Amino acid sequence: MVSVQAQTRYDVVVVGGGAAGLAAAWHLRDREVLLLESADRLGGRMYSAPRGERWINLGCHLFPGPGSTLHGMLDDLGLHTLEIPGVKTAVAMDGKLHRSPRPETHALTLPLSLRDRLALVFAGLKLMRAARGYYRQAAPRPGDGPLSRRARLDAYLADRSTIDLLGALPPRVRDLLGTVGRRAASELADQSGGVAASLFASVWGGSRSFASLNVAGGTGELPRAAGAALSDRIRLSAEVTEIAETDDGVRVRYRAPDGAHEVHASQVVVALPAPAVRQVVHGLPERLDTCLGQVSYGPFVSMGVLTSPLPASRWDGVYATTTPGSSFSMMFDHTNPIPEVARKVGSSFMVYAGGAPAAALLDESDETIAKRFTDDLLRVHPALRDRITETVVQRWPIGNTYRRPGFDASPLREHAERNDGRIQLAGDYFVELGNVEQAATTGLNAARRARAALDQNAGPPAATTRPGGRA
Repeated sequence: MVSVQAQTRYDVVVVGGGAAGLAAAWHLRDREVLLLESADRLGGRMYSAPRGERWINLGCHLFPGPGSTLHGMLDDLGLHTLEIPGVKTAVAMDGKLHRSPRPETHALTLPLSLRDRLALVFAGLKLMRAARGYYRQAAPRPGDGPLSRRARLDAYLADRSTIDLLGALPPRVRDLLGTVGRRAASELADQSGGVAASLFASVWGGSRSFASLNVAGGTGELPRAAGAALSDRIRLSAEVTEIAETDDGVRVRYRAPDGAHEVHASQVVVALPAPAVRQVVHGLPERLDTCLGQVSYGPFVSMGVLTSPLPASRWDGVYATTTPGSSFSMMFDHTNPIPEVARKVGSSFMVYAGGAPAAALLDESDETIAKRFTDDLLRVHPALRDRITETVVQRWPIGNTYRRPGFDASPLREHAERNDGRIQLAGDYFVELGNVEQAATTGLNAARRARAALDQNAGPPAATTRPGGRA
């Protein structure tokens, strides 16, 4: 039986409460909007746990600066960001920390043979060239339409894998670059050259780099604050089972702890992973459905680590470290931006495995994962021995989306160009390498399309008071 709710008709229903869905609902907060999220919390991979003056980040943790979609939300919600100081490109290899802030110097300092050094130099030159090309494609050009830039980036190095781009590599160099490449939750042979170009463009981007901030209190502060501001517009533990167009709008059916429900809206923003979109949205155009079926996702497994105060060491001032040869791909010091807390209370680290190593861990117990990660963490950072006070394991079976070679993204662009649709899609699969800012921006763009359709059909809305933050 379908339950009858006090309100069953909305301007917009947003399905999914991750970065994309939150950005869409926040933009539409002056309208009659309802956000449905299947989990018992908002945020998706924006997930952290408070621990007094510290916090444990368990998912995404890097945020972009002013002018970005997420930074605008942080400002609206009155949240504080922390500049990330120090080294973000360190490498821990063969028991030693190499903390150069310039990744191109690692070919000279890492413990490699002459053959390996030369191979890393040539591979690095190819990646730098690819990153420069990525920025050329991303730069605005005369006559650009709304999606011209996206079409160029979709096509850039899309016909070959990263391994094809780099050529044959000695084992140690392939292991190093493969570990870096797992930031895309995939292996070098599976991801397109455009994915590598996007990834390394962020490494060498300088002021153009998309992510350089932490959120004070942890990543989860953004969805917590947005949820509080939107409170009565949100239903958690609401699993959507059907989204279908009707004669006068869109029908959305969902299951909640109190039973089955049905609501109707003029517009729906679907901010779900591609496989879930195909399951719940009825009547997708064939080309779009086929494209969504070819979207690739890779897994992550992360672990948060709290410690007691640590002695001064070469690790001070290091935020991000790549860890080839370990069960995890990278480690981050999330108390690096707040050293006074680290000295007084202790540090908070996160380690993660991505791609194939993460897939191999998904079915292991938390205890097995924690032991494997901890054993390697103590080998990488011996000063942590006898100082670890807490570990928390988190699995992300659907982690990053990434493009495989030959992926045809044109149906996604065609959907984003439509002005006559009632069902708007949003998600990080619209870009070559997903991240939380890209996801939020697609949610914002979908909300703008929904707003334009509402305004065209009904005229501008009456003025209302917006909850939380500026209009």
